[in-house]
Amino acid sequence: MDDSLHVSPVPAWASFFTSEQYGVFVTLVEADLRQRGLVVSPGDGVVNARQPDGRVHCFGLQNLAQLCQHRPVAEWPAM
Repeated sequence: MDDSLHVSPVPAWASFFTSEQYGVFVTLVEADLRQRGLVVSPGDGVVNARQPDGRVHCFGLQNLAQLCQHRPVAEWPAM
């Protein structure tokens, strides 16, 4: 079973989010990657995503989180 990206409290790298915003953010990131068929495991400010062929990609989350911070939550899924 995959680890969840959900952690509490909000980590330092995402300190500009409220707890609720952070929860929405990680839920959306996790759902998007899983929809693409990737196995997700969290890191500190990153998410590791394993493809079905076993290759692993590490995606930084801070830049995306900062972009989301400046947009309404309703727009986050499209980002």
